[in-house]
Amino acid sequence: MFDSIKSAVSAMGRFFAGYTGRLLDNTHDHFLSFFPQQSGILTRAVSALFFSKTAIGDDKTARIQENSKSGIIVYVSKYKSKIEFLLCNTQYARHDLPAPEVAIGQRIVLLQPAGRIFRVVLANLDYFFRHFSFLTPYKTDYFKKQLTGGSTAFFSLFGNRTFYPRLMKSNTNPVQELIRIQKSTTTPIFIVPQVLFFSKRPLKTKPGLLDFFFGGLTKRPGRIRRLFTLFSNPKSTFLELCEPINLKYFLEDPENINMREEYQALALRRLLLSRINLLRQRVTGPVLKSREEIKEAIMGSRRLQSFVEEVAAETGQPVRQTSKEAYEYLDEIAANYSLNWVMTYDMVLTWMLKHIFDGMAIDHENLNRLKQVSQQAPLIFVPTHKSHLDYLVLSYVLYYNNIACPHIAAGKNLSFWPLGPIFRGGGAFFMRRTFKGQKLYSKVFFEYIYKILQEGFNVEFFLEGGRSRTGKMLSPKTGLLSIILDAYAQGACSDLMFVPVNIGYDRIIEEASYIREIKGGEKKAENLPELIKARKSLKSRYGKVYVNFNEPLSLKEFLAHTGTDLAALDPDARREFIGTLSHILTKRIDNVTTVTPYSIVSCAILTCPRKRFTSDYLMSIMETYLTCLQSLGVRLADTITSNHAYAFNNALDAFVSRKLIEHFEIDSDKENPLFMINESKRPTMEYYKNTCICFFVPVAFTALAVLERNTFQFNTTDLTKPFAFLRHLLENEFVLSIETPDPEFIKESMTAFQADDMIIPGDQGHGSYDLTPEGLKKLKLFAAFLAPYFESYLVVLNYLKQKESSPNGKPADEKEEIKHLLAHGKKMFKNNEIERLEALSKLTVQNAYHFFMDQQVITADDRTKADFYEDRIHTFLMLMA
Repeated sequence: MFDSIKSAVSAMGRFFAGYTGRLLDNTHDHFLSFFPQQSGILTRAVSALFFSKTAIGDDKTARIQENSKSGIIVYVSKYKSKIEFLLCNTQYARHDLPAPEVAIGQRIVLLQPAGRIFRVVLANLDYFFRHFSFLTPYKTDYFKKQLTGGSTAFFSLFGNRTFYPRLMKSNTNPVQELIRIQKSTTTPIFIVPQVLFFSKRPLKTKPGLLDFFFGGLTKRPGRIRRLFTLFSNPKSTFLELCEPINLKYFLEDPENINMREEYQALALRRLLLSRINLLRQRVTGPVLKSREEIKEAIMGSRRLQSFVEEVAAETGQPVRQTSKEAYEYLDEIAANYSLNWVMTYDMVLTWMLKHIFDGMAIDHENLNRLKQVSQQAPLIFVPTHKSHLDYLVLSYVLYYNNIACPHIAAGKNLSFWPLGPIFRGGGAFFMRRTFKGQKLYSKVFFEYIYKILQEGFNVEFFLEGGRSRTGKMLSPKTGLLSIILDAYAQGACSDLMFVPVNIGYDRIIEEASYIREIKGGEKKAENLPELIKARKSLKSRYGKVYVNFNEPLSLKEFLAHTGTDLAALDPDARREFIGTLSHILTKRIDNVTTVTPYSIVSCAILTCPRKRFTSDYLMSIMETYLTCLQSLGVRLADTITSNHAYAFNNALDAFVSRKLIEHFEIDSDKENPLFMINESKRPTMEYYKNTCICFFVPVAFTALAVLERNTFQFNTTDLTKPFAFLRHLLENEFVLSIETPDPEFIKESMTAFQADDMIIPGDQGHGSYDLTPEGLKKLKLFAAFLAPYFESYLVVLNYLKQKESSPNGKPADEKEEIKHLLAHGKKMFKNNEIERLEALSKLTVQNAYHFFMDQQVITADDRTKADFYEDRIHTFLMLMA
């Protein structure tokens, strides 16, 4: 009976074979897994409606384009989603990416042309009548033909069925199929993991009601919620891509090559899943526990409980009372991170960038590299600290570039209402200025740092401690760095990535308050009245904001490279290691400073040997400095690189309008106007000069060392001793790289001098040079960068030599001493013993005082040291004249 039916059906099949063959182009390779990129009007309309505003990360575009030239591109998502496939199919080409047309393991019915659906149905019927089995793409090697023929594909790791049935009960799954295809071809298959985000909100431990019914926006929103978000808020959706995985290399890896195919498939799935999960965490951060959950976890830790019991035993108070104190400390410290507050920061800073700044220049190249390493370990951002805006700027940049915003270390002085709750909501945790004598507080703070690193949160802290009032980086304060290293050593995480960040401004909002403090005024405490007064600064324009990143430093690799076992270090060795690491980070931050037109113009005006100067003369000085910076490979603002003369003239106009310099119409023509510095404004320009002085310091040391030779012929070997002396004298002012020896600094300076024809190689052998007459003048310009510091140090020496010893041999109160020193400096300035008003900087005078106290230059019966330093400094100043 069955045989007769089968014969009849076969006969019918043969009768229609000619017709179906022509309709199917003599092939059964017609499947709903294929969706052509050249789609119809309806597809384009749906694409424009739902997908046109979806952002697609471009940091991997170049890599994928390169791979597509030599291999096959296959995209992979975590969960099966027709919406995601259609988005990639219709939008990738607009972003210069290969667009997928083959959906392995999926059937795309929606929006398929009617003719294609008809042929798919006909092919299935024809195949069934011929073979009495159902047609699948796997049976005909359809996917292999498409991929080896140049098509781009898409598949997912998880379908509608659970993992076990899909992987174990199917004869073939997409991962296994790709492995089989790769084994049959020499062309590499590049698998690109990707994640479609509908929100940047981190996953929560307790989902809300909407998440329960419609799926969480962050993890796996349901179909209704996805469509609603794409329609109502399309700008919130974005797609991020991972680094492609070369399947050929994966299979050739010694760990995988001898595995059975199904185990290779499992290993590949694990790798892909890991990449996708890490990418999601990079964007949204780890699963977000509430502030109370974090506090409860810390208070419940055995380590803290044991410590509380020890403290209670030492102090004699009940354990419950000590535990209550610990909880209050934790409440004082802990952040209350919420993406709602980050979005508020976004609105505030977007308004500021539009109304009081001229935009933001971001180092996208290094930021894209950062996205890759952010999936390996918690990121520890170490930025410069020039303004309170720094708290907002970095989070703003990371938020817009899909990197999880960090928890930010902030001083307790900023915890006042209303700023405290606002900063806390943006991820700020608060710390006291000093931990001395606060044993329990220190332990609670350590446990908080340990916990947030253990959870996988990124952290941001300021190595300088407080905001720099001078424009240059302050010497590193290593307290919090030490705590972070302790947490790592005790197993909070397997690695840390330190990310040096330089945040710069054309003009600083806190300028007026900084100049007041530099002149000796008291720092005003942050509070609500001061915050209200600060609103006046929002009526001015402040130029651009610059955000640059240096290469991340892996702590694990750094320890391996230096052969250091952090847990085994004794206190002295540990202190030395932390000091070394902090100096390396400081220099890496300095090295990515953007030099702005404002800073170069300030340098030229303050080092100019003339009281009055023409525009042309000042331009010649600026071009001398610009040539040096270009030789050193320094980052320059885009306005300088595009047209430096125009940029410098614009900065000069701004200085005139702000009355930093005066413009004279008499005796000057329009082409070459005459200017004169407003002496009272020198400290303001000194701030902006200092923003780029880190690049000029080694050059200034070298220039002064050459000038001290007092000859037009010299050898670089003669410069190392004076260079080392200057480096030692001003060690409290400038942080030079401990990785670069003095001769290397001198060599770099010689290269810069040669680039500007200041010196020419001599005929006295290796390292000999001849100084040109023009070079002599320019050396004095470079040496003049140090003049204000020398005058500050002279003030301190002069005061110490005149001052009588403190009564009873007790050391003088430092605060009072600094006040007396500044008063003494003002007298010297009035008496023309020093020439530069910027030398009366409270911070520089304080640094000089610390240096000479450490050197013990004044003793009861010997002032030889003081005379030596004074004579040497006078000599240096005379050489600049």
